[in-house]
Amino acid sequence: MELKDLKALLEHPNQLQLELEKLRSDAHLSEEIKGFIVLYDSFEGDCEAIKNYLSTTEKQIIAPSQPKIIPFSSLKYAAGFALLIGIGGFLYYYSTTNTATNLSSKNAKKKDVFTEPGIPIYMGENPKIEWGSLMFAIEEESTEKAITEWQKIQKLAPENDTVLYFGGIVYFNDNQIQKAEKNFKRNRQIKSSYNERSLYFLAMIDWKRRKREEAKKKFQQLTSSTDLELKKAAKNRIEEIENTSE
Repeated sequence: MELKDLKALLEHPNQLQLELEKLRSDAHLSEEIKGFIVLYDSFEGDCEAIKNYLSTTEKQIIAPSQPKIIPFSSLKYAAGFALLIGIGGFLYYYSTTNTATNLSSKNAKKKDVFTEPGIPIYMGENPKIEWGSLMFAIEEESTEKAITEWQKIQKLAPENDTVLYFGGIVYFNDNQIQKAEKNFKRNRQIKSSYNERSLYFLAMIDWKRRKREEAKKKFQQLTSSTDLELKKAAKNRIEEIENTSE
């Protein structure tokens, strides 16, 4: 089954659904097929919406290099969550006037595959909240579009932990540090499956502000995390802080 075959099946929704169910268990899918499945899930299987999206964009559908599904552990008020394939290896690169820190950040991006938890398509009382456009914007590092898409979602569920976390992500990427910090801190105040990852980015913000010791303390809290990727990333950041001059 090739991508063109799946596109053709958009004219036959029931058959497409059956074919995708078969493909989901295949461990050797091409990146394009994985990307199509992400897109299909993002649009809740709405074939007409998918066709419209494909007809109005020239973006290539490519999935993350290491997709995975990681269940959320504490989403009390979002009973309607469905999980997408995790968006891999993105969003802790940042720019700074501190050349040494900037170089270490670039190296960090290469060394760590810092995969995000599974992305919800819809939530609780707002079943029409869609994350596909936001995720594509983040993946393509289109910060202005990512902020616009996030703001649409934020209006519908301003205190949702997932919304807060990705608000921090999009503002962090756009170097709007105060807004990013506000979202991450609020996320830490509520019961959230993103508490540790919010702490990671708060440490990155401290480091960006050259508050090396504060950043190091936060990273050290994460070295005992059960999230192995997060634990590895925190240890790498500590090593870089120790090996980087002011």
